Amino acid sequence: MIVVSNDTAWREFCERSPNLYCMSELREALAAFNQDVELLEAFIERFNSEPNLSAKIQAVLQETLSALDFEVSIKCDLVALAVPEAADITSIELYTGDIAMISSDEDELVFVVEIPTQIDVRAAVYLYGRDYDTNEQTFIGSATVPWNVEHTFEVTISLSNLRAENPTMQFAVSPDHRLEYAFLGEHSGVDLLNSD
Repeated sequence: MIVVSNDTAWREFCERSPNLYCMSELREALAAFNQDVELLEAFIERFNSEPNLSAKIQAVLQETLSALDFEVSIKCDLVALAVPEAADITSIELYTGDIAMISSDEDELVFVVEIPTQIDVRAAVYLYGRDYDTNEQTFIGSATVPWNVEHTFEVTISLSNLRAENPTMQFAVSPDHRLEYAFLGEHSGVDLLNSD
C-alpha cells in the first residue's frame, strides 16, 4: 500500500511496515501506477516534435510571473527594501529526464514534467540610513537592481484527441512550483546609489 504524506511520523511508521511505502508527492504515487513504457515513448516523441514547443511553454511560464506576486530580498550594508518590477524568462530547458505519467486512457495522456529556467528579475531597491540627529531611519535614495535567478517549474501536460492527426497539447503550471522568492545578491549601498 502506498501512503502519500510529508509527515515524519508517517514516514517512520511506513519504514517499519513491510506492507506500506511512503511517497512525499501525489504525482509520484500516481506515476507508480501509470508508467506504461510504450505510452511514455510515444509522449516523448510527440513532446519533442511539437512545433514551437519551447516558445509555447515559455509563454505559459511567463504568464505566471506577470503579477509579480513573489518576494525579493537583497543583502546590503544599508537598510534596503526591495520590490519586484519585472521578471522575464530568458531561457528554458526542455528535457525528458524527469517525466511522470499520472493518467492515461484511450483519448488522453497526462504527464508532469520539470522545466528548469533562467529568469531575469529587476527590482527597485529603496535605501535607508540612520539620521543621527533623530536616531531614525531616513530615506536616502533608490536604485534598480537586475539579477538572474534559476528556477524549476513543474508543468502538467495533457495530450488529448489522441486519435486525431494532430492531438491537442495543453499546459498547466503547478501552483506549488511557481516562483515565490528571489535573492538579489549582496551589494554595497554606495555602489547602488551610484549605479543610476
